[in-house]
Amino acid sequence: MKSSILKELQEKLPGNAGITEIKFEGSEIMLYTKSKDFFQNGEETIKQLVRELEKRIELRPDLGIAMDMENAKKKIEEMIPQDAGVKAIYFEPELGKVIIEAQKPGVVIGKGGETFKQIRNETFWLPKIERAPAIESEIVRAVRNFLHTEIDYRKKFLNTIGQKINTEIEMPLDKQNEWIRMTMLGGCRQV
Repeated sequence: MKSSILKELQEKLPGNAGITEIKFEGSEIMLYTKSKDFFQNGEETIKQLVRELEKRIELRPDLGIAMDMENAKKKIEEMIPQDAGVKAIYFEPELGKVIIEAQKPGVVIGKGGETFKQIRNETFWLPKIERAPAIESEIVRAVRNFLHTEIDYRKKFLNTIGQKINTEIEMPLDKQNEWIRMTMLGGCRQV
């Protein structure tokens, strides 16, 4: 069952958006586009849709427009300054993301996000910059590898959760005026 939010979003998108897929990922909405122009210049349109629908929306590239992984990796390595301390670059093609693990994430992002935007606009991959652990840890590496290998399951699971979150539930008339009691166990300024 498609949510009315997704239908409303699809109607409000411009014709040149080239959207191939609209899905929930938890409480967020993901748009996959095959239009290079919309991927590069669609920020204002997305911001306007976020204000109208009051939902988080992320624009991702369809794999059809993304540069092949080998060439993209070489190009990214050329764009990032040496002092960033890049430890790893790997791709999540199911999500259209390239993960850049660096000791200095701020250097990878660049002043005003320049390097981030350059990577995004030239490789057509959505960069995700992570801080590399200060001390090499097998546990951190294992967790990141697990998250990387289980993307299909996570994507399906988050879509299911998003549909449940955004489906309107009609309450029977006899249940609409019921009360609940909430007891806070901290974090609500009692102390």
